[in-house]
Amino acid sequence: MREHTVWWRAWTSDYRTAVGEHRNLLLPDGTRLVLNTGSAIDLRFSDAERRVVLVTGEIFIATAADAHAPARPFLVETAQGTALALGTRYTVRQRERDTDISVFEGAVQIQPRQRGAAALILQAGGATRYTAQAVAASEAADEASAAWKEGFIVARGMRLDDFLAELGRYSRDALSCDPAVAGLRVSGSFPVRDARAVLAALSATLDLRVDERDAFWRGRPCAWRPAARRPGLRGKLQKSGRQADPFSCLGCQGE
Repeated sequence: MREHTVWWRAWTSDYRTAVGEHRNLLLPDGTRLVLNTGSAIDLRFSDAERRVVLVTGEIFIATAADAHAPARPFLVETAQGTALALGTRYTVRQRERDTDISVFEGAVQIQPRQRGAAALILQAGGATRYTAQAVAASEAADEASAAWKEGFIVARGMRLDDFLAELGRYSRDALSCDPAVAGLRVSGSFPVRDARAVLAALSATLDLRVDERDAFWRGRPCAWRPAARRPGLRGKLQKSGRQADPFSCLGCQGE
C-alpha cells in the first residue's frame, strides 16, 4: 500500500526525475538543489519556513542565506523526520525504512518523527542514518558518495553485489550477480549513464559472463550474447576471498 502511495505522490510532485536522470534546480531563495535518479520532491515555502519534502530518491542541497526577514529555517522532510540546515552542503536519501544523510559543509540538525525522540546535530564530515524513532551513531562522510551529481559512481573496494545494486538505481533493467562472485571487490569511477559499458568493463576485467535474459514480461525482448569491452571507463576490479570460476554477472538489458 505504501509503495502505491509513494508512486502517486512522486507522480504528482512538484519536481521529479526519471530513472537515470539528474535535475538541477535553483530554488526561490537561491538554494541549489540537485535531484538524483528516480527522485521526487515537493516545495513548501512560506513566510515561516522553507521546507523541501523528499518523497522518494536522493537530493543534494547547497543552502543559500535567506533574504526574507526574518530569515526562515530550511528543512528537508522525509518519512522518518526532518533535517534542519545550519548553513550547509549535504545529501539526503530516502530509503524504504530509514533516511541517509551526509554533511559536507556546515551542520544539520536531525529530528526523528516520533514524539519525544532525541535530536542530533550532525557536523560537517559526518554521515548517519535515522529512523522515525532514533538517529544512528555518526560515521565519516565520503564526499565521493555525491559523485552522482557529476554522473559517476565512485567505488572504493565495494562488493560486486553492492556495486550492482547502486548501478541498478540508474537503469530500468534488473541487475544481479551469482552469489559465488558477489564478494569480488570493485574500485574506480564509473559513468552512470552507460550501464552496458560498465558491465562490459566489469566482465572483461573479472572474466565474468554477462547473461542477458529474455525480458518479454517487460515488453523488451533481449538476446543472449557476450559483453564487449568499451573504451573510456576508469575502474579497477580486485578479487578478494576465494578464487571463482567465470559466472553470470548481470542480466536483462532492454535497450
